[in-house]
Amino acid sequence: MSFTFRPVSRSETPIIVGIAGPTKSGKTMSALRLATGLAGGGAIAVINTEGALGRIYADRFTYIGVDLEAPFSPLRYAEAIEEAKKIKPAVLVIDSGSHAHDGPGGLLDWHEAELDRMAGQDYKKRERCTWTAWIKPKDAENKMIYSLLGLNCPVVLAFRAKERIKIVKGADPVNLGWQPIAGRITFETIFTLILPPNSKGVPDLDASEMREPFDTMVPRGKPVDEALGRALAVWSKGGAAPVATTKPSAAKAVKNAEFADCYFCNGGVEIAEGWTKDGKTIHAKCVDAAKKERDQ
Repeated sequence: MSFTFRPVSRSETPIIVGIAGPTKSGKTMSALRLATGLAGGGAIAVINTEGALGRIYADRFTYIGVDLEAPFSPLRYAEAIEEAKKIKPAVLVIDSGSHAHDGPGGLLDWHEAELDRMAGQDYKKRERCTWTAWIKPKDAENKMIYSLLGLNCPVVLAFRAKERIKIVKGADPVNLGWQPIAGRITFETIFTLILPPNSKGVPDLDASEMREPFDTMVPRGKPVDEALGRALAVWSKGGAAPVATTKPSAAKAVKNAEFADCYFCNGGVEIAEGWTKDGKTIHAKCVDAAKKERDQ
């Protein structure tokens, strides 16, 4: 078999976007708005795992859908994705992808079931079998991912999110912020937007997993909308990436001005007016301690 290398141009680039947030952050609305822009008038298909709650915006958006119920095995996701492939939608929305990870019958449940099968209640044996018990669940996850990658349309993946911490030996836990509840599937997105609690669809771009050129395409301080979907559709077909022109609000600018590094504690909390040293401000909480240091 011979191979021929040719000049490469970007066209019909696959788009898989992640949107993650806790309850009432606006992820379902955001996913549907983004899909509407991406579809450009074409059909939107939705794989819904959220029951009746997942259909709450059916009167605002036009789409076709299927309800995926427990058990939420990755293999059942793969089957639903293959069925979606047959109807050739302009965009596929999966709301939510988190059930494949921690929902009833998802990866974590499947792993526990494998441990039960291999070791029963022998906890030393269960510990020895931990990695082996991941073989079947992870193989199923791979099948789901490759079904997703085989689609010829953009995909919007909505995920639930939770705050995560990192345990550090001998130190306080490190807050890692809001992160998607998901496994390896998050590696397949071109970017994943994080919606904080009650954000009404406005992503926290500092917490989001971004890369060029999307870090300049997604506007700050604005909800995810159809315009972003249209911009992504143009980019995926080989067009230039537009740069978002929105500016931070005045309120945001004022808030930023009130926070700075403190020369006394090097933290980042609200500063005290009028206290400076070597051009640096000092926090309100540090004023008394700084006075004592000065007077010694």
